[in-house]
Amino acid sequence: MIIFGVKSAGKTTLVTTLAKQLRLTWCDTDQWIIKRHHRQFGQYLSCQDIIKCLGKTQFRYYEGQALQACSNEGTALIAV
Repeated sequence: MIIFGVKSAGKTTLVTTLAKQLRLTWCDTDQWIIKRHHRQFGQYLSCQDIIKCLGKTQFRYYEGQALQACSNEGTALIAV
């Protein structure tokens, strides 16, 4: 199940709560992108800062990669 919505709507809170109650795996694409950026560039940046540095197009590309990775891992709940 993919949960999406506007910024700061509570998607991660909803997904983590559901995952805990239903004992399901979960993934947050923003957290995935932040970790990937750290591995690639050696620094932790917020999603907002990544967009400022690399642009929204590159960030959306990373989001697509995150969705694919989470899906491939069999993640039950995904916050986008």
